[in-house]
Amino acid sequence: MNDKLKVGVVGVGRWGRSILRVLSELKDLVNVIAICDINQANLSEVAKRFEVKSKYTSIDDMLSNESLDAIFIAVTPENLTPISLKALKDNIHIFVEKPVACSYKDALKLYEESRKRSVVVVPGFIMRFNPVVNAIKELIEKCGKPYTIDFRRLSKRPPSLKQTHVLLDLGIHDIDLMFYLLNCDNIRVSCVHRYSSINGESYNISLECDEVSVFLRVDELSPIKIREIDIVGANYYIRGDTVNNKLLYLIQGKVFEKFITGEEPLKLEIIEFIKAVEGKESSSPSLCDALKALKVVDEILSQC
Repeated sequence: MNDKLKVGVVGVGRWGRSILRVLSELKDLVNVIAICDINQANLSEVAKRFEVKSKYTSIDDMLSNESLDAIFIAVTPENLTPISLKALKDNIHIFVEKPVACSYKDALKLYEESRKRSVVVVPGFIMRFNPVVNAIKELIEKCGKPYTIDFRRLSKRPPSLKQTHVLLDLGIHDIDLMFYLLNCDNIRVSCVHRYSSINGESYNISLECDEVSVFLRVDELSPIKIREIDIVGANYYIRGDTVNNKLLYLIQGKVFEKFITGEEPLKLEIIEFIKAVEGKESSSPSLCDALKALKVVDEILSQC
C-alpha cells in the first residue's frame, strides 16, 4: 500500500485525543480525514486542534460519507462492539480499545463477523507495548517458566470510569498480560475474593495457567497508583513497576536494578496496527487474545 492510510477516530474524549496526538506524529503514514463524537463541543475543539476537516456526531453518517481504510474506536465499553460491527460491515480495518466488548459473547459476535471479511481487527492491549513488560518477558524467556506471578493494579478511578466494571477497565490489562508473558492456553480460575464498599470494589483472584500459579489484585480503592508484577522462578526473582519504569531482578544470587526507557507504548501499538493493515509482519494482538481475556473475566464474575 503506497498511499497514506485514510483513517477516522470515533470517540474524542481523553483517550481519543491521545490517539489523535500520536496519529498527528505519524503524518507520513496516515491521514486523519474524519472524527466522530456525540459531544459537539468536544468535536469542534478537537477538529480545530488537530486540523481535521470532517467531523460527525453520527457514526452512520461518517461511514456513509467518508472513504476510510481504518478506524480507531475509543468510546465507552458498551458501545465498542456495536460501532466495531458497523465498521466491519463496511470492510474497514479496526483498532478497538480495550476491553473490546463487555462480555465474551459480545466479543465472539465481533470475531465471527471479522472472519467473514479480509479486515484487520486489533484490540488496544497497550500494556503489551510497555518497555518494562517486554523486559520482563525477555527475562522469563531467558530464565524459564516461573513458579508464580503476581499482578497488582491498584488506584482510585474517577466517577466517569466507574460506570465500567473494574475488571473490564483495570483487570483486563493483567489478564491479557498473563497470556502474553506466559504463552499459556489452559486457564483455571481457582479462587475469587471480592470486597465491595460504597467507594468501590477490590478483587483478589487466584488462577492456574499451565501449572504456573497466578495472582491478580485489582483494586479501585487505593489512594496510591500501583502497577507491579512480581515473578518467582527457579533461582530467579523479578519485580517490574510500570508506573515508575523500574525493573529489579535477582538471577543466580546477583541483584540488578534498572530504569527501563523506550518509545511511548501507544505510539508503538498504533505503528504495529498500521503494519498489520498494510499486510506487513506485526506484533499486534488479535481478537483471539481479546476473547481469551474476556472469557477469564466472565469466569471470575460467575464466581462472585
